[in-house]
Amino acid sequence: MDTPEISPSDFLLIKDNPSYLVIDVREPGEMPEAKGFSFLKIPLSELQKSIPVLQQDQVILFCHAGVRSLIAAGILKKAYPDKSFFSLKGGILRLPPL
Repeated sequence: MDTPEISPSDFLLIKDNPSYLVIDVREPGEMPEAKGFSFLKIPLSELQKSIPVLQQDQVILFCHAGVRSLIAAGILKKAYPDKSFFSLKGGILRLPPL
């Protein structure tokens, strides 16, 4: 099943909605730094070893350019088939400065 992608403009509209969990799957030290919204930092390399407990039913994942977030969404969807996962289209590179 394909992971739906969320556009940067839609992401900006819902990034502060508490019913969504936002996860950064980039590795430590990757730039640009994410600012202007709350998120969990769970690098893809860690996610592949251990699946976190997720409280929210809707999860938005992002990375640098949008590829690893699609991989992460696939991993999490297998563990949580009843939850909805979205990938930020184009990654953090596509977000305007916040």
